[in-house]
Amino acid sequence: PPPPPPPPPPLLSPPPPPARSPVPDLSALMLGGCGRVFIDGGSNMGEAVGAFADGRFFSCAMQAPPRNHRAAWASMGRGEKEASMGPLREPRSFCVRSFEAAPSLLPPLRDEEASLRARGFDVRFVDGALSNRTAAEEARPVWRYASHRWGETAASLDFRDVHVERKPLPLS
Repeated sequence: PPPPPPPPPPLLSPPPPPARSPVPDLSALMLGGCGRVFIDGGSNMGEAVGAFADGRFFSCAMQAPPRNHRAAWASMGRGEKEASMGPLREPRSFCVRSFEAAPSLLPPLRDEEASLRARGFDVRFVDGALSNRTAAEEARPVWRYASHRWGETAASLDFRDVHVERKPLPLS
């Protein structure tokens, strides 16, 4: 009989880095003609972009506590608040750029991108992570914490350094 398949990689260990082109594709970052921009810092399964495209951010913004808004929000009347958040009722007036650094999450996001673009949205799911550096060769470790596709996350910090059992020491 054939030998059994190799076991899956252990959880909480990064897989080998994926092969990447030495020249990054920056076309997804182009914002020509964009009057408004919505940036999603971690696409995951595309939930935030989907909710934004469906127009659900307006009601969310209107119901959010004052601490989520600028200081003047607390003294604004309902009409002023609605006018301030009004653009959220027009999600097609935004260019949407959503960043995802975990390679296994990109194929379904590409399908979602095609679907949203077919509906008239200027949406791009960017293969990358937000950072304060522009570098194609920047390390992008991907951590597996569950065996399904969405059980991956990409981070510049070691998973064990972020998720500790005890509280971190105070910063000096």
